[in-house]
Amino acid sequence: MRHPAPLVPDDALEAWVDRHRCRVPSEALDVGLFVVELDRPWHDTPFLLQGFTIDSPEELRALRASCSFAYIDLDRSNPVAVQSLRVRITERSARPTPTQDPGHELAPRADLRISAATRQRFRQFAGPLEAPSGRGVLARIRSLVGRPLASAAMARHADPGIARHARRGLLPSDLEATPHPVARSFDDELPRARRAFAFGEEALRGLLDALRAGQPAELNKITTAAYALADSLINNPHALLWIGRTRDADFNPANHGVKVALYLVALARHLGLPRRQMAELAMVGLLADIGKVNVPQALLDKPGMLGADEFAQVKLHVRYSLEAVSACADLPDGVELGIGQHHERLDGSGYPGGLKGDEISLYGRMAAIADSFAALITPRAYAAAASPQDALMNLCEWAGSSFDEPLVEQFVQAVGMFPVGSLVELSSGEVARVVTLPAPRLQRMRVLVLTEADKAPLARPREEEALGAHESGPVGSAQAGRVRVIAGLPSGSHGLAVSDPYAEGRVELLSARA
Repeated sequence: MRHPAPLVPDDALEAWVDRHRCRVPSEALDVGLFVVELDRPWHDTPFLLQGFTIDSPEELRALRASCSFAYIDLDRSNPVAVQSLRVRITERSARPTPTQDPGHELAPRADLRISAATRQRFRQFAGPLEAPSGRGVLARIRSLVGRPLASAAMARHADPGIARHARRGLLPSDLEATPHPVARSFDDELPRARRAFAFGEEALRGLLDALRAGQPAELNKITTAAYALADSLINNPHALLWIGRTRDADFNPANHGVKVALYLVALARHLGLPRRQMAELAMVGLLADIGKVNVPQALLDKPGMLGADEFAQVKLHVRYSLEAVSACADLPDGVELGIGQHHERLDGSGYPGGLKGDEISLYGRMAAIADSFAALITPRAYAAAASPQDALMNLCEWAGSSFDEPLVEQFVQAVGMFPVGSLVELSSGEVARVVTLPAPRLQRMRVLVLTEADKAPLARPREEEALGAHESGPVGSAQAGRVRVIAGLPSGSHGLAVSDPYAEGRVELLSARA
């Protein structure tokens, strides 16, 4: 995600605050510069590789056509290109003096403003907020109107009735929100979650094999898998999310489809959608990318930039997916909309229809969020995985333009600041994996400690309770001194292999030491 980074000054490149993240206007870009970030989501551009050297005029033209600015790493760029960049920036504008009014910079510091707003927005979405005191429920509901950034976060910690009210505006008017209380513990649901995930992969893999062989789509097993995923998440929202993150090393089309499905269902559960709609959204996740079997694999795995014709060919996968399921007369209309719209964006920059705003269905807007999140946190042939926190902030960055802002807020609430299964660093220096999120109004989360403080792997991981990043606890309180989560980490950090120690029976259980 973005961090404070200056616009390129006209001289003294060595004095830049961050040589690894320098914001450069697109007209000042040139061949030889190393791009580390764009001014829009990577997956909405022809540049599949997140981090690359501009090595051709074609890439340069595509960058200038796609972006207003990009972030450049000086140390990884060609020195001649860096010197040329300095000259171009010098010609573009004079450097402001230290005594100059900060409002008269080379260009608006939109990166700093947006970055700060994004971080604050993320904290509002995911962090605990105090309920307003001394006010009635009706007044508190009124206070949420016109405040989309923090409304659901406030509602969640203020009053369950307000939470339902805040979410109702996201649901169809004829659909009553359905509560989904946790019916089974994490430990009890874990075996069923494993079976549901495995069956989902099996069903989707079978469908993809049939399509490759030219056979018509048959969705009976897909429907069964969708309900199995929905039922597991209804019983306990954490067990299946845990299984999904422990399958990061197994990236394949079936694996990705199941992950998109489970993140969609997690969001649907949080919104209070009924079981049938949860299963329909699971079908959207499972089926959205089946059309990629008709796209050459070399294009899907290509590092760097896709040519215009190549990008157009990749975008056809949405049409292919719809064609594959068109013969299934019993496919719910919402599922077809979700499949066809999962790459549409609110500002009209998406595909295939360039739809805007309310032209995109609820399922389409939800699918865009879940698909993007699953793609960002998964290692790919052309890009390393982002940490879940960076992925969530990426969604927050584009909330209101590419993605539906209230739904992004609800998604952050649904998966949490430190999502289940993600790697985190603790205040003790140890690395752990999040097992369960805090229960409502409770601060503690359950984590599985994987390393010593020096990052040496433990032979037998152990369960602990930890506080979230916001809950350090006052001095003298019951929380003071308790280990807490301080940062999220990408999958594979510190050489930790992706695994499921619970399935392997090598976990020192917290309950056994209590």
